[in-house]
Amino acid sequence: MLIAEALRYGHPPNLAEGSYDCEPAKPVSPDHPNADESFLYWMFKLQNTIATSYPGPLGLQKNLASVERNDQRIRDLLEELPPELHLSENYTPIFDESPLQVIRRYTIGCMIQGHLLTLHRPYASKSPLSKNVIGTAAWTLTTYQNQVIALADLLEPYRWFIEEFLDAEFFRAIIYLGGSLLRQPDDPQAHVILRQIQLCSVQAKSKMLRKRDYGKASGMLDALERTLTGEQSVEGRGTTELSAEGGVGAKDSPLSGSDGNGWDMGEILTESAFRWDDYLVDMVLDSREQEGA
Repeated sequence: MLIAEALRYGHPPNLAEGSYDCEPAKPVSPDHPNADESFLYWMFKLQNTIATSYPGPLGLQKNLASVERNDQRIRDLLEELPPELHLSENYTPIFDESPLQVIRRYTIGCMIQGHLLTLHRPYASKSPLSKNVIGTAAWTLTTYQNQVIALADLLEPYRWFIEEFLDAEFFRAIIYLGGSLLRQPDDPQAHVILRQIQLCSVQAKSKMLRKRDYGKASGMLDALERTLTGEQSVEGRGTTELSAEGGVGAKDSPLSGSDGNGWDMGEILTESAFRWDDYLVDMVLDSREQEGA
């Protein structure tokens, strides 16, 4: 999975149901606790639940009721998590908690919040519930990112893991909040969002030296920051603007700001300002309504 595509469109349904060649045989017995087995068991269980949430090649639900049912499934699992894998809002490691135990908590927590963001994001313009869930998940991931940064010394052995698997969740949450700020510039949390965008931008610039995918992420964050602050673009890049979903498009492009009407497939495949989420959901939900007519 490329981080740039995850930032822009959200994660695709890249874990097909039935694609596993093995699964944990049984839940870990409370009489014979094993932290490694417990973590793997819940990882498999969550991944399987997540995989079933994205039906068909597009991974889009055909009605909003299905979105809500899949949302509830993941929340039910969240309630069942053992205490050692639960991540509270104001989490602080206890005195004898190892780095491995801490990173397990963040892995599960980011997986769940990232899934909720992905599940609901295409439906934000159709469902007030989805819009609320996305906002909550994005802010939760922002909180997790700040906690991980504060625990950088403790989590140093897992720096590569954070960069490879957790940063994608953090960055796209911040991109979403930044995109929302373009719609509502008077948001009382605007200064917090902008500060987090600036933090992610600095991180992306340092990470792109080691991982090429962060190059595009850095450009997106930089463009978003400049748009929100009103600064001029870097010389030679041209003036840019971001769509509310985080896509970058040239201001002088005849397609920028388009509501999707009149797009042909060539434009859809090449224009960065095109809103895939709205287009695909409209197509799926409209076809569903026609079937029921």
